[in-house]
Amino acid sequence: MVESTLKKLGLSNNEVSIYLSLLPLGQSPASTLAYRTKLDRGTARYTCKQLVKKGIVAEMGKGNTFIYSPEPPERILHLLSE
Repeated sequence: MVESTLKKLGLSNNEVSIYLSLLPLGQSPASTLAYRTKLDRGTARYTCKQLVKKGIVAEMGKGNTFIYSPEPPERILHLLSE
């Protein structure tokens, strides 16, 4: 159900995979997300940046690494209602 809701928002398969992998982790660098989703690191990083632009994932800099954290699912539902 969550996956179909995310796709209704116009997210790609990679974006859905990254977001769903990020939810149980809370925070993660793109390299960990790449490993969990079996995407290459560049694709995972690009996908995370796209999710940040869409307001679905937040980005924090930690040294020279970016850490990504998911927005709560309630926020996603709010975006869908708009």
